[in-house]
Amino acid sequence: MSDARRQLSDEGFSDAEADEIVRRALALQDETEDEKEEMDQASLEAGAAAVGVRREFIQRAITELRADRERIAAARAARRRALSTVGIVVGVFLVLSAFYGHSVLNGQLAEVEKTRAQLENVRQRRDEVILRLSAYSKNWDAKERALAASLQALAEETQRSGATPEAREAAEGKLAAAARELYEAVGASQDPYASGLAYEIVGSENRISAERKRHNEAVAAYRRTARSIPVVLVRPLLGFPANPEP
Repeated sequence: MSDARRQLSDEGFSDAEADEIVRRALALQDETEDEKEEMDQASLEAGAAAVGVRREFIQRAITELRADRERIAAARAARRRALSTVGIVVGVFLVLSAFYGHSVLNGQLAEVEKTRAQLENVRQRRDEVILRLSAYSKNWDAKERALAASLQALAEETQRSGATPEAREAAEGKLAAAARELYEAVGASQDPYASGLAYEIVGSENRISAERKRHNEAVAAYRRTARSIPVVLVRPLLGFPANPEP
């Protein structure tokens, strides 16, 4: 080991660091002495072991090595700060998104449930009137009795648990048409009670159509919000469904 390397080891530098300092010092010394020959790494290492290197170049090499280390450490610290800042920004974004998403989805889901309950309430009142009309129709002529029976069957079809929203809506369309036909039939019979029941059923169908429209709009608004940014990022974490029950 050369005197320069031994001295560097005594100053606390590792063997690898000592080699690097010697290589740098030789290069600095060569530049200063205007040596024009190109030397590869193996030549520098051989020269470091074979020739003496003045202390001033050793010191300059040590200074450069420490400066390089400081630059690397500063770059790493800057990256850590940048990553930390990004993490904080993302965290704040997610927290704010969670508050916003919960508030909006909770309000819109409540509206979906409210309009669904109102729609079912109007349907139930209509079905109760149909039952009263069906019971009252026992003394009617065959045509009117058949219309009343058809109304009841269609009402039961809309109540089936396995029926899809499309199937229920189709059955209710048929029920509305049958209710109007029955209203026209019993209106000619001069029976105020029967005519009043039939009229109430026709009115119920109009109210059901309006409530169904409100419910469908509430469902559509909820779905749009659930798919929007940033709500879509936090919705699963908040426990809200992507699609509410129709």
